Order: sequence, then C-alpha cells, then structure tokens
Amino acid sequence: MTKLFIHNDNHHSFDEVQMHLSDMFHMPITQTCSVANIIHTVGKCCVFYGDFDMANLYQNELKGMNYKTELVSE
Repeated sequence: MTKLFIHNDNHHSFDEVQMHLSDMFHMPITQTCSVANIIHTVGKCCVFYGDFDMANLYQNELKGMNYKTELVSE
C-alpha cells in the first residue's frame, strides 16, 4: 500500500487546495477544510492511501498543478 502526501507551499491558497481536493478525491467540504488546515499547520497531510499505481496517477496530476507531493510505500 502507498500513501500520498501533499506538502505545504507558498503557491496554493487554502481555498485552492480545498477545491482541488474536492474535485480530485471527491471529499466533502468539511474534510477538505480539515486536510488543508493540517497541510498548513503540520506541513503535510496524507490525502490518499491505497494502490501504488493509483497513488502515482494522483501524484502526477497534483504535480501538474505544481503541488509538492511525496509517495511513501509500506
């Protein structure tokens, strides 16, 4: 299994992160708010846990939007 993390950056606004999380992962607004807050305060947050190929697909999509990401395989 693989975890996909988004790291905090100075490029994306809080609202932009929420919108992308909602669109890509179909998260409800309350969850996107919590995840964006964790990214902002902790510095990173796991946004996906699952198959490596799917995590890699999401990572490539996020990188295309200039997000700092990290994959961690278990």
